[in-house]
Amino acid sequence: MRETKISELLRKLPASEFKKFGEFLNSPIHNKSKKNILLYNYFRQFYPNLNESHFNINNISRYIYQKSYGKEQNIRTLLSNFTDLMEIFIELSELENRPHIKNLLQIDSYYKRNMIKLFSLKSGEILRNNQTEFNKDIEFYFYDFMVNAVTNHHLGEDLDRDMDNDYFRLSEKADMLYILSKIKIANTILSRKMTPDKVYKNLWSIDSIINYIETNIENIKGNHPVIFAEYNILMMMVLPQNEHYFNSLKDYAFENINKFKYEELTQMYYSLTNYCVNRISVGEDKYLTNLYTIHRKFEKAGFYMKNTKLHYIDFLAVIICGININNVNWSKYFFDKYKNHIAPVFKEDTIALAQATISFAEKKYEVVTEHISKLSYRYSYFYLKAKEMLIKTYYETGEINLMLLCIDATKQYLKRHKEMLSYHYDRFMQFLNYSAKLVKLQDMNQTDIRFMLKKLDEDRDTIARQWLMDKIIELK
Repeated sequence: MRETKISELLRKLPASEFKKFGEFLNSPIHNKSKKNILLYNYFRQFYPNLNESHFNINNISRYIYQKSYGKEQNIRTLLSNFTDLMEIFIELSELENRPHIKNLLQIDSYYKRNMIKLFSLKSGEILRNNQTEFNKDIEFYFYDFMVNAVTNHHLGEDLDRDMDNDYFRLSEKADMLYILSKIKIANTILSRKMTPDKVYKNLWSIDSIINYIETNIENIKGNHPVIFAEYNILMMMVLPQNEHYFNSLKDYAFENINKFKYEELTQMYYSLTNYCVNRISVGEDKYLTNLYTIHRKFEKAGFYMKNTKLHYIDFLAVIICGININNVNWSKYFFDKYKNHIAPVFKEDTIALAQATISFAEKKYEVVTEHISKLSYRYSYFYLKAKEMLIKTYYETGEINLMLLCIDATKQYLKRHKEMLSYHYDRFMQFLNYSAKLVKLQDMNQTDIRFMLKKLDEDRDTIARQWLMDKIIELK
């Protein structure tokens, strides 16, 4: 179906809003044409399963005018007016969800209508509320700046009024808006680069911003929570070896976990968990406990419950973390509680892989392959995790020939997808090589075993490194 403005508006309007739009059209304040109501009723017959035929001029004409021909220009004009009304409805609906913008328009309209008392009361109320706001995000700083700018503009019409302090405060609000905007942009860029330190040096004014924040760190921490959080996220990427910024962000997030908006909490969650995963991947196992604690704290605060389309990597990461910390019961609890929150496109594969992972941890090897057989392998992540699970399962059950065949098939897959897998290629290839050597070690002496243990200790980013070490130690 060729997407037109009206078809996209109608097909992507949620059911609850589609119903409200009908109520909107029935209000004479917004709509005075009965034909718009007729057109709404026509579309309502098919909603939400609208297709190309439902936007056909003749089909609409037959419903509106009881004819299948003629009046084409009238129908096109009707569709155009109907579309305009939909856009107005969406704008008004969005305004209801954006009280900041609504308040700003309100005080401006009061002053322009010479309602000075109402203007003073409302602007004073807004400015007082702004002082106690916790979630000072970019939208808030913009709103706070604009409210003060509008107030200063109107009050400044009194030329005898001393406005110096008012404009100094306005300048400070502009500074906060700039600082947060700049740091968020920097964090977005750095999170997408493998060498953030090089990119960091090319970002204009970042050094000055960091210097300002660090000079006023207590004020920033106490009065500008989002800026403080984003500052720590930035420094975690620029100075990853300095644990101070990770601990600072973690403690701050835990302390205020029920105050931050979901969007800001999401930024902190991914920054904290990614940092832990990166440190664990190079053998710093103490971060496994940190990662587990982060998952537990955020889960208790209802963080995962708010996400109705969990990504498969996020879901499986929690499952795997619980198993790695030797708390399979936590993994099973998380699986049961949030399996219906997985994004539909990944759901079947994610559930199958999670079940296989939990079954392996419980040493129920006979059902691991059963769960893995349900995977579609549409994504490389599922393919590689499944092969890792199969290789370990075949080793545990003594099916060495199947294990070696699986290792060989996986190596071929890795070579075909080397560029796409990037640095994960080396990590997984190391796992395959060590797994193959594990079979040979059974016929080797203690010196060979100790040498392999030493080598594996050096290759700290190897996939399933702890399992490999446990199996080698068993041979000793």
